[in-house]
Amino acid sequence: NTAEPVVAACHPGSPAAKALKPGDRITAVDGAPIRRVVEFEDALGRHYAGDRITLQVERDGKTREKQVTLVAELPSLIKPAALEKRDP
Repeated sequence: NTAEPVVAACHPGSPAAKALKPGDRITAVDGAPIRRVVEFEDALGRHYAGDRITLQVERDGKTREKQVTLVAELPSLIKPAALEKRDP
């Protein structure tokens, strides 16, 4: 995947939502440069829930460092449609 890692949305109330905003471009994880989404996924894959990482992000033309504590996978924000009852 050649796409740049840009934040689309964060789960409300998550550690990421407190540190990141939609549109932030992630440029490094713990000092290691990140240029593509796959590199970001690889960097996260080397950590566990509870680990604290440093993200370098670009926002509004400025570079910032944000500390984030990783959590276990959060539930989806998309709820499945209710199952329709069918007559036998």
